[in-house]
Amino acid sequence: MNASKILNFLLLMFVVPLSVYSCSAFSTRIAIYMNKSTFSYGPAKLDLYPVANETNAPVVIYIHGSRLSRSNRRHVSFQPDFYNRIGWSFISIDYRNGSKSTFETQRDDVVAAVNWVRNTSKALNLDPTRIVISGESKGCDLAALAAFDGTAGPLKGLICFDGLAFDLGYLAKQNSGKLHPSWEEEFGSDPMRWAKLSPSNYINNQRCIPTLLAWYGKNSYSSVSEKFVEKLAEAKCSYSTLNYRNTRRKGGTYTNRLGTFRGREESVAITKFMKSLN
Repeated sequence: MNASKILNFLLLMFVVPLSVYSCSAFSTRIAIYMNKSTFSYGPAKLDLYPVANETNAPVVIYIHGSRLSRSNRRHVSFQPDFYNRIGWSFISIDYRNGSKSTFETQRDDVVAAVNWVRNTSKALNLDPTRIVISGESKGCDLAALAAFDGTAGPLKGLICFDGLAFDLGYLAKQNSGKLHPSWEEEFGSDPMRWAKLSPSNYINNQRCIPTLLAWYGKNSYSSVSEKFVEKLAEAKCSYSTLNYRNTRRKGGTYTNRLGTFRGREESVAITKFMKSLN
């Protein structure tokens, strides 16, 4: 067992229970990684956590959640260790936030990161044909759009937790034809723009990506996720789901619990999904 894993084990046993933040958008675990490398991919930076002693490794590219600009690529908790243990290198990216960024430019940042990984894969010992993108909350929305609108190019799979912008027109119908004010601030009020930014509108039997979809709560997350699953099923796309509709789980579970005992259900589901991609 190397030093990084020993430190993570000690933190899991003794420090983790004491490390809890007030905002669910942030990691509720502490992890120390000795093998992390940081690169600029153009618009922003990314962190690479490679599988040890592995060449041509498959890779997961993670897009952080939260519509709060304070969230960033460092909020990964035990995700890198989890993915490394099942044979996948892990990358977490930043994307541009703030008043000068739009959902479109953030999607473009995700695409730029994926292309950067493809173009530098040989130097990083990564397999450019086995790229999975994943995200939680807004990160899920960005990942799903980049995956299904085709801008991210060919992908091995998509892991999406707690997304909500799968179909903006459908969300507006649930609110008397308008988006919630906070969403209108980001997506505007033009139905044509909503349609372009809704991953559901791009799903067809010619554009299918193996997808693992999970959602929590008894609100819009449930109904819009279920509609998304219906579109995947209609197109005969390969997909798996984790539905916590009847539980008290909250968003943030993917980032905060994956790879820990409390996140064993998510860990088992993702391990099974990743194996199915080989």
